[in-house]
Amino acid sequence: MKKILLFFVFIGTSSFAQVQQRNQIGAIYHLGYSALNYQKSDDNSGFNKVMDSLQTTGLTQGIGISYVRRLNRELTLLSGLQLQAFRFNFKANTLPSLNKYQQQLDYLSIPLGIEYNYITDTWQPFIGFSIVSSYLIRSQIAYTPQAVWNEIQATSYNPVKSFQMGAVLNIGAQLPVSLKWSFKPSVMLSYGTNSLGTSIAPQRPYQLAFQLAVLNNLK
Repeated sequence: MKKILLFFVFIGTSSFAQVQQRNQIGAIYHLGYSALNYQKSDDNSGFNKVMDSLQTTGLTQGIGISYVRRLNRELTLLSGLQLQAFRFNFKANTLPSLNKYQQQLDYLSIPLGIEYNYITDTWQPFIGFSIVSSYLIRSQIAYTPQAVWNEIQATSYNPVKSFQMGAVLNIGAQLPVSLKWSFKPSVMLSYGTNSLGTSIAPQRPYQLAFQLAVLNNLK
């Protein structure tokens, strides 16, 4: 009896990997750490050292909808809509008269990419590449002056460019849990292809993140 039950369990888990329909849609949660890459100045090595020493990583979170369309057995096209909140922190007491300083940027993003899937009996490892177009919907700075304890928030910081482009490399796997549902965890590395501004220190965000999607098969 136990052998029969194990046989059906094996058949069930083996079939799940083969039931991914042409279209899938679901919710995603994004969690990562981001920083800003400043363009180096060939004429001022001291400036480079100062900018590199000021910054620490910041937390980035996001939620959204993911859409996946299978082109053939191995290739899938992906898109969706995400709301991402970036936080870039600077080290305490490094900016004049400021104890703490944080730059906050919220983006509405649309990824467009392609993934290559390796199909097995129980799961689908993949590697993918995407281009992400983002529009700035909220910008804010939060800081604590050295003379007082209360945090102050202001909207005085606004990047010159409201649109941000980024390139994303991701690797992960799709894990079917039933005939209709599957989990899709992945790790991704992203880099901003254009600067946030046009100052003497162009800023390009980069990020290492974990993302989890819960997908439903559509007919």
